[in-house]
Amino acid sequence: MSNYAAPALMGNHAESVTVGVDGGSEREGIDAIVDRNPPAPADGRASKPSMTITLYNDATTGIDITAFNAGKYYVKVARVVGGATIDKLYLHGKPTVQDSGMLTFEV
Repeated sequence: MSNYAAPALMGNHAESVTVGVDGGSEREGIDAIVDRNPPAPADGRASKPSMTITLYNDATTGIDITAFNAGKYYVKVARVVGGATIDKLYLHGKPTVQDSGMLTFEV
C-alpha cells in the first residue's frame, strides 16, 4: 500500500487506540484499524490471532518500524467495539504486513 492510500483507508475504518512503549510515554488518539475476528492463517498454524491491529508506519501517528522493539511496544484497545479498554496488549513479533505506509500486527 502506498503512502497515499493509507490515509484514505484509515479515514474510513480507523478507531482510536493508545500506543505506548515500556519505559517511555503513551500516545492517545492514535488511529488504528482493529480486526477483532481475523481469518485463520494459511501457514498451517493451529490457532489464529485474537485480533490484528494496523497502524501507520510513522513515529508520530503510529509506530516507526525503524524504532520498533518487539515486546516493548503495546496497544490499548477494546476487545469489542465500544467496550472496556484492555491494558497493555503487547506487540511481540514483527509486523505480519509492512510497507512504507502501514504496519499490521497479530495480537
